[in-house]
Amino acid sequence: MMSLKFESKKLITVIILALLMMILPTVGASPVFTGDVPTDFAVTNAVTITDQGFIDVGVPDAAPSGTISGNDMENLSIFYDATTDILYVGINTYTIAGDVDNDGDGGTTSVWLSILGGVDIADFGGTESFSLLLDIDEDGTFDVIAGVSGSTDTAGFSVNVFTGTPYAPAFAYGTPLLSHTGSLFGSPDATAPDVEFTILNFSTLPISSGIDPDSLSFGVNAFVGSFSDDGIGEDYIHGANQTIPVKLVSIGDKVWNDLNENGVHDAGEPGLENIVVTLYDCDDVLVATTDTDSEGLYSFTVAPGDYYVNFTLADGMVFSPMNAGTDDAVDSDADTVTGNTVCTTLAPGETNETLDAGMYEANPAITIEKATNGEDADTAPGISLFVGSSVEWTYVVENTGNVVLTNIAVTDDIIGDICTIESLEPGESHTCTATGIVEPEQYVNIGTGAGEYGGIIVSDEDPSHYYGVNPPGTGTPGYWKNHPEAWPVEEITIGGVVYTKEEAIGFMEMPDGDKTFTIFRALVSAKLNVLIGNDDSCIADTISEADVWMEIYGPVGSGIHANSDAWTEGEPLYWELDDYNNGELPCAFPRD
Repeated sequence: MMSLKFESKKLITVIILALLMMILPTVGASPVFTGDVPTDFAVTNAVTITDQGFIDVGVPDAAPSGTISGNDMENLSIFYDATTDILYVGINTYTIAGDVDNDGDGGTTSVWLSILGGVDIADFGGTESFSLLLDIDEDGTFDVIAGVSGSTDTAGFSVNVFTGTPYAPAFAYGTPLLSHTGSLFGSPDATAPDVEFTILNFSTLPISSGIDPDSLSFGVNAFVGSFSDDGIGEDYIHGANQTIPVKLVSIGDKVWNDLNENGVHDAGEPGLENIVVTLYDCDDVLVATTDTDSEGLYSFTVAPGDYYVNFTLADGMVFSPMNAGTDDAVDSDADTVTGNTVCTTLAPGETNETLDAGMYEANPAITIEKATNGEDADTAPGISLFVGSSVEWTYVVENTGNVVLTNIAVTDDIIGDICTIESLEPGESHTCTATGIVEPEQYVNIGTGAGEYGGIIVSDEDPSHYYGVNPPGTGTPGYWKNHPEAWPVEEITIGGVVYTKEEAIGFMEMPDGDKTFTIFRALVSAKLNVLIGNDDSCIADTISEADVWMEIYGPVGSGIHANSDAWTEGEPLYWELDDYNNGELPCAFPRD
């Protein structure tokens, strides 16, 4: 006769949070049955419920010391695959499941059991039974039972409507649910000692009340026992007529086309279909993969735990800005580089529908603006420059697209390579420069900027022109003394003192005995040469230094002699000015 461990008829709901198994040899996949529950259910999201009674199935005194019945359950493991809607079930017993007398063979009867009138029948035959009881709507009434009833054997494994009493589950198998009946992994033996089976179409199992108030939670119990093992007890996970809640979690929600690229899901922006979404635990172990539906929606139903989601970019698109705005329900949560969300902790029964990703069409683009001496001289003839003077070109490269450009190369069709830029963010610009010497007549060179995004090369080019003309040429002190009409000014400042043209010419005619006269006429000439348009790039510093010298040791006529320390300092300045006035420096062009 069946011996029950619990006699209470009061329905007791035992609240036990299912523990997530942490040994993960087969990551991101459903269990693969081998008849060894601890190994097979060591996958991400497997829920394991341990029998609180531990080794608690009674055996007769006639049994050898240390006998542990194959009815004695250690734990129940459950794995739900939301992608296939299959529930995987494993019943782990301390010894070979169904080997009621613990003799190492579930199909032979020990002498001591036979004497007592009991039998141990192979393949859970006779009245031997294992069952999973499901209270899907958690209303206190079991809805479905799955396993081997007390009137068949393992060949008759089935999923049925629960009809009867939880105190005799072996005989509570009602209407068969053929579309929900999965498969049983054989009969337990020494090499595959545990019970493992599947239930199909789990989400559509019938419910006694007709309504499931929480699709992420359901109650379970498990049973292993026999009516024919005289004197050996049966086992429930915790006790007859008890249910243990299994709390799952749901995580989602949407991938959309962010038409205005602002990182917020605005009205009218459509979802993106067939985007691959992958769920990982926060140890980077793959849990599950799915695709978004026609509205861009996705979801995962898994065990409680810590997770993050990875979104795979659609071809030709980029991720929207992460965490834009203040409403987490409509922002984009994908990192713009990795596509990962942050790690999120989900408590039992929790639904998180805020993990979204915005994407928009990638539009790589680049512009370059080339200038000559600061002038945007796109068309001929461009600016006029003196032949032989220095010229500077600037190349302003800007990322005018909506994606980061890398490996930007700036080149010139005449000069060659100008510079390279590692990367440019959208809207970012960078300026490169090059210099040269002005050549005669019309000159044009074209600057090109080229960058890369995802194997795509984008480029732009811009020309710049100048026209090289001969400068007026530099004049010597003799020229400026003898051609007062050529002076561009009526007065000139030397060493901080202002002189009229007539005064300056008079001092320029003085002899060299006083070296202030020597510096004066060279400095006046150099300044006049610059004022009429000659290039001063090679003499400007010297002119400034000579002005300072005259301010310190002048004014003109101060009596500085050739053997003085002042002239030791001033003489090199004089010769530099003299070379310039005679057209002998690189930036000077002598008068005809």
